[in-house]
Amino acid sequence: MAHLASVAAVTHRFDEAGAWMAQALLADPLDVGVNMNLGDPMMLQRRWAEAATAQQRALELAPTHRPSQLRPAWVLAPAFEALHGDLRFEALAALPPPPLGGQVQRGFGADERLTAKAPTG
Repeated sequence: MAHLASVAAVTHRFDEAGAWMAQALLADPLDVGVNMNLGDPMMLQRRWAEAATAQQRALELAPTHRPSQLRPAWVLAPAFEALHGDLRFEALAALPPPPLGGQVQRGFGADERLTAKAPTG
């Protein structure tokens, strides 16, 4: 159902996309993938605030799910670029807090095995 929603969204049939996503959520409201993709049709319509809110649900379900952590950047980057001047600061101030109550998680590549200095030779 989520795939059908994506096809509908990219062909600008946004009502149909929303209906498919609603059906997918009815089938499994705890599916992280469906929740992660819930905001995609909204992004295509430049409904940034609604898309960001939709993305939060996936983070609530699985705070350590890396794709769900990265997906909000797809929403925030174009929304931020669309703003000018002081509106950018207002937008940043209005963002929801990071997942896990503001705790910073180890980022991708922070594992010492991956970031160790390469031997020089």
